[in-house]
Amino acid sequence: METKQQPVLTRVPVLGHSLHRWLVGIPVILYVATVAFFGLYAYDHSLMWLRDGMVSNLLAVVAAAITAVPGLLDLRAIPDKHPARPIAIGHASFMVVVLAVFVTNVVMNFRVVSAAFKGAIALHRGFDGTVPLVLTGTGLALALCGGALGLMLAHRHHIGDPVDERRFNAGSPTQV
Repeated sequence: METKQQPVLTRVPVLGHSLHRWLVGIPVILYVATVAFFGLYAYDHSLMWLRDGMVSNLLAVVAAAITAVPGLLDLRAIPDKHPARPIAIGHASFMVVVLAVFVTNVVMNFRVVSAAFKGAIALHRGFDGTVPLVLTGTGLALALCGGALGLMLAHRHHIGDPVDERRFNAGSPTQV
């Protein structure tokens, strides 16, 4: 016999949804773009791909950090005994590791990329792009694993579903 769980309340509602659920697509798209640009750079060594890869990497880090704030607040709203809680912790853990991998890529390659932005072609010519491609590719693979847990939260546990206005008063908290 399955027991019905009480709705989980979001700490950051926007139009009946959790803000985290609205924002997650932005860093994911930037992760994919980063891997694609570093892959293109590894293929043809065009300075344009290196610059675009680093810009998308930096934007992905910023977007992921912004997206994590309402996600953390919503995680805290899930009761300890709720079956979605361990999945949410796993999702958050994966995504923290992903963020760390993309930050590591920025830090490790900062000297080369800053030289590329300044036009120091000699330094950029000896840089084959394998390390950023491997790091960001690993980060993207981990993001897909964490994203699968996030989808499980949304579809199996209905975290972030639209609010049924008949069940909730206009002034009361909304369902995550």
